[in-house]
Amino acid sequence: MNSSGDNTMWVVPSCQGVCSACHALNEQMLALAAGDKSIKKVFLISTWRQAKEGSITTSPRVKLGAAESMALFERQFAATVGALHASGKQVYIVGPAKSR
Repeated sequence: MNSSGDNTMWVVPSCQGVCSACHALNEQMLALAAGDKSIKKVFLISTWRQAKEGSITTSPRVKLGAAESMALFERQFAATVGALHASGKQVYIVGPAKSR
């Protein structure tokens, strides 16, 4: 996570796929962003490929298919963005540049 001087929070995931550290980091970042009134803007940055690859899951011990992984991502992503909006944040979603 990086924070700039203009009350902006940039969140860049530190690991790929699913692991207990990813879940813990996501929960900590959401709590920090939603709870800190001085943070006005939150940028969510990723390659956004994990769900399509089927690597988003509910637990490191559970393997979901690609469709289930995508459905889980869509539900959780909507919940995350909704929680940030409900706490008064401007949310920006940044993905990778398209290759030529």
